[in-house]
Amino acid sequence: MRVAAATLPHEAFNPSARSRPEYGVSQYSMFYQVDTIDFPRSFPNDVMHLIFQNVVPNWVRWWRGEFLKNNKDGREYVDELMMPRPIWVDIGNDMECSLRSIPTSYGKSLQYIHKYHRSFKAQEWSNFLLHYSSVLLHGRLRQDLFEHYGKLVAAIDLAIDYEITTRNIRDIKRLLTDFVSDYEKLYYQYEEPRISACFATFHLLLHLHESISDCGPVWVFWQFPCERMYGMLKPMVKNRSKANRNLSLGILYQEQFNNLPFATPSWKIPPSQ
Repeated sequence: MRVAAATLPHEAFNPSARSRPEYGVSQYSMFYQVDTIDFPRSFPNDVMHLIFQNVVPNWVRWWRGEFLKNNKDGREYVDELMMPRPIWVDIGNDMECSLRSIPTSYGKSLQYIHKYHRSFKAQEWSNFLLHYSSVLLHGRLRQDLFEHYGKLVAAIDLAIDYEITTRNIRDIKRLLTDFVSDYEKLYYQYEEPRISACFATFHLLLHLHESISDCGPVWVFWQFPCERMYGMLKPMVKNRSKANRNLSLGILYQEQFNNLPFATPSWKIPPSQ
């Protein structure tokens, strides 16, 4: 039995016949034809980009008074949420003074956040959120804002654990639901000039527990391993017009070098005299 082309899902969904897509969807994804993929459950929220490269940097912008634009008359919207510059200087000084006492297991030491926060990468924001911020902000950030921020720290600390239980997932859902709800009250404040504060990324926090229920702890599906692999592969590409060839040869030569000890007789370096 022959099925008319118009009845196929990808044909009916594909707007390529129109000169310009009405909803910004250029074509039907080929992944819809793979039976083992379930939209959207097969594509969980990535904590590396969602939290460490988006939510946390935006919180620092709030506290530095950089999140919202000024009024036409030059007045700022965020005076009551901003920490004064001297406090940020003190935080940076405390970070520098503690560098020698921070365990190496915490990862790369943080730079002076007051000067270099714009160049922080995901790993640095992760360390700031989980290891440093609660101590550095205590007594400096307004108490209600500090308690609100602590809900995010507690939720992510649970989410990245090596093992996670159903109860943990419920706790993460509760913490992040309270966090987003309180964010609207404390930061958005239901005021039209602050509508730019309502990013879709903050809404995605409400669905993080679903990703964990489907895929496990966030370290199972976050993008840190992929980013590190990209960093290893990028130096192998020397020619943009032949990038695939450069990359394949680079991987081949590296593996040949790794297998060299198994193909040649072993030898020892003579002891120094």
